[in-house]
Parts: sequence; C-alpha cells; structure tokens
Amino acid sequence: RLYGASLSHNLYEGGKIRSTYKQAEAGYMAAEKSREKTWQDFLYSVSEAYWKLAAAQNNLAIRQSVRDAIKNDLKIITEQYVLDLAVKQQFLAVKAQFLQASSQANQAQVTYSKARWNLAKALGLPKPPTLEVAREIPFKKLEPDLEECLRLAAGHRPDLVMQEHLVEMSERGRIIAGSARLPKLNLNAFYGRSAAAYERDSLNYRDDWQVNARVSQSIFGNSLGVTGSKINTSPKLGQSTRTDTETKGVNLNILDGMKDRTEIKQADLSYRQAMVKRNDLRKDVAIDVEDAYYSLNQSLLQVEFSEEDLKLAEEELKVAESKGKYGLSGALEMAQARNRFAQSKTARVEALSAYCIALAALNRAVGITDKFKIE
Repeated sequence: RLYGASLSHNLYEGGKIRSTYKQAEAGYMAAEKSREKTWQDFLYSVSEAYWKLAAAQNNLAIRQSVRDAIKNDLKIITEQYVLDLAVKQQFLAVKAQFLQASSQANQAQVTYSKARWNLAKALGLPKPPTLEVAREIPFKKLEPDLEECLRLAAGHRPDLVMQEHLVEMSERGRIIAGSARLPKLNLNAFYGRSAAAYERDSLNYRDDWQVNARVSQSIFGNSLGVTGSKINTSPKLGQSTRTDTETKGVNLNILDGMKDRTEIKQADLSYRQAMVKRNDLRKDVAIDVEDAYYSLNQSLLQVEFSEEDLKLAEEELKVAESKGKYGLSGALEMAQARNRFAQSKTARVEALSAYCIALAALNRAVGITDKFKIE
C-alpha cells in the first residue's frame, strides 16, 4: 500500500507567471472600460433622442397654435372679400400664409412622430414609450475650459483607458513570449508512506519520498536542460533495506526553440500595433473633445441669437395686433407676423435642444456623463 502527496511547482519561468497574471488583470480592466464606453454611448443616444423629442413636441404645439390663429385671420379676410371689403390680392396672400402654417404644422407632426420612434429605438423598446417630456427645455449658460476638458478626457475617456490596458496586455504578452529565452527552474516532490506484507502479516508503514529538479535554458534556438533527482523508498517484499537513488542528467533538444522566436516576433508586432493605435486614439480623443467644445460654444451663440430674434418677433406681433385693433393693419400683416413669430419661437426651441445635446456630447467626449449639466 502507498499513500502520500505530491507537489509540482515552476519556481521560475523568466517572469512568465507574473506577466500572465498581470495580462489577465489588464484584460479584465479593458473589458470593464469597454462596458463603460458602451454605457456612455447608450446614455448619449438616449439623451439626444429625448431632447429632440422635447423640441419636436414643443414645436408641434407652437405650429398648431399659429395655424389655428391664422385660420381665424383667413376666416375674417374671406368674409371681407365676399363683401368686397378686401381685394383679391389680400385674400390670396392670407390664404397663402395659412397654407404655409398648415404645411409647417404637418411637418412638425411628422418630425414629432419620428422623434418618438427614435427615442424608442435608443431605449431598445418595441414601440414609442408613453412619457412626459419637458414642456420647457431648461437652460443655463455653461462655459467649460478647453484645457480642463482635454485633461479630463486623457484620464477618463473609457476607450482611451481601455486602449492603455490593451497596450499593457500586449506588453505582458511580449514578456511572456520572451520568457522562453530565460532560464527555467521546475521542482517536483513526493512524500508518503508505504508498506508491503504477505496476506497474514501486518503492515509496517515507512516513509517514501522523492525530489526532482530541472533547470533549462534556451540557446540559439535549442534548449539545454540539467535534471537531478533523489528517491528514497521503503523496502518492498523480499527486501530488508531501503532503496536510495540519486540521478543526474543533461539533455539537449535541437531546434525546439524556433517556434519561440516566431512567437516573440509576433508578440513584439502586436505590442507595436497596440502602441500605434493608442497614439492615434489620443489624437482622435483630442479631436472629439475640441469638436464637442466648439460645438457647445456654437450652440450657445445660437441660443443667444434665437433669444434676441424671438424678442424682435414678439414685438412685431404686438405691433401688428395693436394696429389691427384700431384698424390700421389688415389680416395679411397679422398672418405674416404670426408666422414670423412661430418661426422664431421654434428656432429658439431647436437652439435650446441643440444646446442640451451639445452638453451631452461634451460629457461623452471627456468620459464623465454628468460633468457638465444644467441643475
């Protein structure tokens, strides 16, 4: 009978064991950053779809309201035309204004319908969700610093951080491949107890043990190994003394390291490719950040312009209404002022929506989803 325990361990493999662990760790971190990037892209697509839906809903209400108001103007001018109180040119001009308002209201309806489906698509839903969107799109003037944005992106952009981990993975892969050229030390050991006896005799257990060690080194595509072992076993049946064996040997394997040379070159190529990709990605990230930054500035200017233009349109509408009240202007001027007001108001809504989307784009560019936000 024999029972015992064995141990086998690679004491040194040229850094292969540690590098394999570090490579696996870097791979896990890269996978986490890939997941984070997917999540940020999802948040941005939902945010973009939401604010476009909010703008579409607000614009639809504006266009429908103006259409109904001009319809009333058309009714008045039609009655005047029938009674020969208005010339045909005025009647046709107001009618044209009404048709324009109707066309714009219909287009707003189409845009609203598409926006609802785009939000459903962004959320991964089979049909548009039933939810209340902002009736007033919020606004707060934010002026981020470009240098700060670039610094944030360098440390937080998940795709860039992921590529850094991929570079580390390929670097560890190069170390693992290169470990084939370094010395290796392997150890195997066994310890147990054994006994042998005839059927009617009692068993007398004694110690059994053995130790095997091997040192190897790659030399010019070949491998040279030195082995040594020491074995000590208890007597077997018919023996009265223990067996003590000690062996030493040298072996040379010819050209068994050629495959290692190929793997080293492949690992080095993968590392260089990862470095190039990382350097290119750094430039792409900087471009993304600057593009998002200047797009935000442009959207802010558009908001400010649309605000001033809306104030002007409101004044023009008030003047037209005042003049109409005292009979100093007709339905045509009123209809034109209404359409002009609707155009300015929808432009204002579109500008606010674009500003919110630009903020979301800048957040995605720097890699922090809530860095810049409207409280």
